[in-house]
Amino acid sequence: MPASESELAQETLKNPYLFDFLGVTADAHERETETAMTRHITNLLMELGEDKPTLGLLLCKQQHRVVAEYALRGMTQPIGIAEYRLQLPAELPKYLPSIAQIEAELQDSDDQQNRDVS
Repeated sequence: MPASESELAQETLKNPYLFDFLGVTADAHERETETAMTRHITNLLMELGEDKPTLGLLLCKQQHRVVAEYALRGMTQPIGIAEYRLQLPAELPKYLPSIAQIEAELQDSDDQQNRDVS
C-alpha cells in the first residue's frame, strides 16, 4: 500500500472500538456479537465513524497482526485491523465521578443560578 494510503488508513481507524452498546458479555461468541451488531446497526455505524472515507475493516476480539496478515494475504484494497471491546475497562470508573458527585455538582450549579437571578 502506498504511504499516503497507509497514513489515511491509520488516521481513519481508531483502536480499540468500544461496542458496549451491543449488550453482550466479553465472553460472547463471534456469532452473538455479529447478531448484536446487526440489531444495533445505527450505533455501530456511529462508533465506526460512518462519515470517514471508505476503508475495509477487520474487527478482532484480540489483535494478532501475524494471523490477520495471513488471513488477508493477497488483498489489494486497503484494509484496517482493529480490536473491539464489549465492555468498558474495569478500572475506568475510578476516573469518573460518581452519580452522587454529579448530582451535587448539578445542585450547586442550580443554586448558583438561583442566587444570580435573585
